[in-house]
This record gives sequence, C-alpha cells and structure tokens, in this order.
Amino acid sequence: GLQNPSFTGWIVEMDFINQIIASKGGLMEVGDERWAISDYVECNLDFDSMAQVADRLVPGCWLIPHKWNQGGFDLVGLVEFEQSLMLRFVQVTSSASHGLNLKYVKDAASTIITVLNQEIQRIEIVMMRPLDTTN
Repeated sequence: GLQNPSFTGWIVEMDFINQIIASKGGLMEVGDERWAISDYVECNLDFDSMAQVADRLVPGCWLIPHKWNQGGFDLVGLVEFEQSLMLRFVQVTSSASHGLNLKYVKDAASTIITVLNQEIQRIEIVMMRPLDTTN
C-alpha cells in the first residue's frame, strides 16, 4: 500500500468529492444514510464568490471550496431539515485523528447564512473515514 499518509488522505478526499459529483441529481449512500445531491458548486466561500452562485444554493446542493486543506472541513452540503435548512460540514480523512478548526466552520456558515438570507436550523459536522483504512 501507499506509505505516504498525506497522499493517501488526499486520494480519500478526492474520491469522496468525486462521489458527490457523480451522484448529482440523485442520492449518495453514506453508511446507512442516503444523502440527496441535487447539484454541486465549486467556488470560494467568501461573500462575493458565493453571491455569484446564490441562485444554485438550494437543498441538496454541495459546496466544494476552491481553497482546500483547511482545518475545518472539505465540503459543505445544504440539507433540507424541518422545512428549513441544515448545513452539513464534511471533513474527509484517512487517519484516525484530524484537526478541526471551528473558526473555518463559523466563518463559512456566517457567509452562507448572509448570502442565502435564510435561517439555518442546524449545523452538522461529519468526519468521514473509509472503513478499510489502516493508518
């Protein structure tokens, strides 16, 4: 197997993002759940960039940040929740532990809420790790 944990982590992250992209318009099985993937948007998560794609930010849309390798998340899903929205921040890793910097989550959530001008009912942080990883 690969002996470079950083490279393995990058491959695992890219595989997960590719699964999101391939599931556009359908459902993606994640463990025992099925996540709706209506669309995905690749963009920076600053106000100006997100305002340009605001019309695409609907339930089931996934935001794939241009800037990666942040300590908080790899992508964000907008999930329908109790007749409102939930933000699902996903951090993909191949290691048994991973840093989590909530400042990035807070900043991104604040920007999304401002751009959407909509109340968010819940924020969920999901740490994803493949079952067959050995590091």
